[in-house]
Amino acid sequence: MGSITVPDRTLQRQKKPSVTLVFCKLRPSFSLARQQAIAVSDQHSHLNRAQQRVVEDVLSSADRIQAIQGYAGAGKTTTLSVIRNAAEAQGYTVEGF
Repeated sequence: MGSITVPDRTLQRQKKPSVTLVFCKLRPSFSLARQQAIAVSDQHSHLNRAQQRVVEDVLSSADRIQAIQGYAGAGKTTTLSVIRNAAEAQGYTVEGF
């Protein structure tokens, strides 16, 4: 009986990153001054710099719709909770997150 030689190959399965898009719809009247938004993000030392920037951008933007994109576990929900708390502190009712 003969033998078959198979070249040694290591197959690595590449994982596709999981990406989640989150949309925030804020009323046009809700917008903090940039310095106020920075102050909000500075109060949350558990946020990394990218998360702080998202908080600052969302809270100080006049745009009604914002998209937050990130890999699973990147901290989107944590970031949104800070945004939610800031909006509620201004008297807004937040639905959905």
